[in-house]
Amino acid sequence: MNRVPTLLAVAFVLTACETRGPASAPADVSLALYDAAKEEAEAFWEQVYRQKGLEYRPVAVFTPYSAPIAVPCGNTVLWDARYCPQNEGIYFHRDLLSELQREAGEVAAVLVVAHEVGHHISNLRGLYIALDAQLITLKELELQADCYSGAWAASGPLLQGSDPEGSARELMALADERTDLRWLNAAIHGTSEQRVNAFLLGLNGGSSACENIFQFRVI
Repeated sequence: MNRVPTLLAVAFVLTACETRGPASAPADVSLALYDAAKEEAEAFWEQVYRQKGLEYRPVAVFTPYSAPIAVPCGNTVLWDARYCPQNEGIYFHRDLLSELQREAGEVAAVLVVAHEVGHHISNLRGLYIALDAQLITLKELELQADCYSGAWAASGPLLQGSDPEGSARELMALADERTDLRWLNAAIHGTSEQRVNAFLLGLNGGSSACENIFQFRVI
């Protein structure tokens, strides 16, 4: 994957003051990349909110794990990344993102981070309250998060010069092969075709194209 040096170089620039251990440790290099993706995604949403005259509230927690941990939403599970609306936190299994890097490249792993930040945007809009009231479904929220990740990917400097559409297609195609990875479970997140369509909606239409949650019932 010829995008590795460029993406990691950008990650080091954005996280130079947040090094976690020796720079030579591959796991820490990857964490720097995920941190960079999270910071850049939040900078994008802060700008979107500012343009609307609104104040953006950042993600409160961004935590990798190697074994299940207890969080306000219940225990995390392996092979997953999740957003917890109770504490506005993102949690991700490090092995999941490492596996996705190996199978679909660094851009694909970065899109997972952007997807989880997308859940935070849905939460700020009050849609998790609608979920609790059974007015919308979890799958609709998942597809909206894919859409939001596409909106960020269209303008994110971290992905400059890459092919986010191709990476999204490669990532989502794994849903048909890797049923062991919960983050790709079609019953929860939608089929690979639905997820790609949602991503492209945001990539081509921007964040405003993702706001109508009900469109994801028929996408």
